[in-house]
Amino acid sequence: MHPLVPMSLRTPRRRHAALLAALALVAPALSGVAGASDAPGEVPEHSGDGAPPEAVLDDLDPLEGLGDPSDGGETDVRPARPVPDVPGVELARLGYDGIPLDADVIDRATAPLPDDPRERVVEISERLESLPPQLEGLEAAEERLQVAVERLDAHVRTRQGALAVATLRAEDADRRVGDARIRARDRSALLVDHRTQMAEVAIAAYVRPPDADALSQVLGGAAQTTEGLTAPVLFSAKADHDGAVRDELELARAVAAERLDLAEATQDATRQRLSSAEASLARAEDRQVAHRRALAIVSAARTTVEDALPDLQADLDRTIEETWPIEALAAGTTDDAGAIVRVAGIAVHAAIAPRVQALIAAAHSAGVPLGGWGYRSTAQQIELRRAHCGPTPEDVWLKPSSQCSPPTARPGASMHERGLAIDFHLAGRSISTRESPGYQWLAANAATYGLYNLPSEPWHWSVNAQ
Repeated sequence: MHPLVPMSLRTPRRRHAALLAALALVAPALSGVAGASDAPGEVPEHSGDGAPPEAVLDDLDPLEGLGDPSDGGETDVRPARPVPDVPGVELARLGYDGIPLDADVIDRATAPLPDDPRERVVEISERLESLPPQLEGLEAAEERLQVAVERLDAHVRTRQGALAVATLRAEDADRRVGDARIRARDRSALLVDHRTQMAEVAIAAYVRPPDADALSQVLGGAAQTTEGLTAPVLFSAKADHDGAVRDELELARAVAAERLDLAEATQDATRQRLSSAEASLARAEDRQVAHRRALAIVSAARTTVEDALPDLQADLDRTIEETWPIEALAAGTTDDAGAIVRVAGIAVHAAIAPRVQALIAAAHSAGVPLGGWGYRSTAQQIELRRAHCGPTPEDVWLKPSSQCSPPTARPGASMHERGLAIDFHLAGRSISTRESPGYQWLAANAATYGLYNLPSEPWHWSVNAQ
């Protein structure tokens, strides 16, 4: 034993340990080679993107809680051309109080009117009857669609935020995969290089065994601590060290491969979430566009109807005044029995049809279900005279109406024959007394609509109280 070798190196186990420590000083830097040297949590597994699951957000019902058809019954009566006619918007869920919005009815609001006065009045009267319910439905639909669009706008913003988070996660996963691949490649390259070096050393040692001086040169700066060791001992120690380095490199390569697998799995998951977020945003944007389009259609239709109603009413009043002066009709100086129309089941002259329509609607709104009988021909008046006054010609043509039961005007003298009078009934029963709720409502309101009572007959109302 060389006198300068420390006592700690005077046994073979301790000599090898010290030599391995010395070799570690001159071996290639292996910091970070093995898995233990990698930063913990290098490829974390993300459990979420900080946003609600797509399935939850895609279940959003923009019309939920905004009202369904009034009675919950079979009110989904879809017209041939519904409004709004937009795929993706549930027309029946807009809550029209049972009145389906009809594009044909709305388009009719601004269609050209007939030139013939009779046809013109009938057409305008029908429009004035059908358009107000449509206007109410449009206003309700517009309000609901506005709220729905606001909800969908917020929904789209949420999905855009989820997509932004998913995009960042995917980019981070791609970067981590790239880093893991580089690390795995580096670890494999180090292992290949080390194995090559070990093979070269083994071959060289077989062909030309090294002496102690050569190994000391390999040890470099560590030669002072190994002076006097034999070549076999030094070579054996180096072989042990190279094997340990190889094992460490094998472990480092395995850890790097495992981390690469984890990174790629995380990458696949983040890409799936990104794809899901993109699809969810696309669906939300499609629904947003559909409801915005529906809102624009409904708003335009509401404006159209709203603007058309006063113009139609003014046109109707002007046409009636120019064509059938009420005074002349009531006096019998003009005869136009052909201008008879039906309003709420009552046949009346076109000149008073709008008034009657408005009166009936107002009464029903007040809980007074009025109906009645209006126009009758001269032949029908003659038959009534026979029934009420007597069968002889004198009874029919000469007997005063007050002597008939009930009182009945002579043929040619009745406002019914001109379509200017109505015998009202209440819920199908004649208004025979002034105590009737029907009479009381008419007494308070009928004059507003140009109809007046014949005092002897509580049921009889006309344009001139005759």
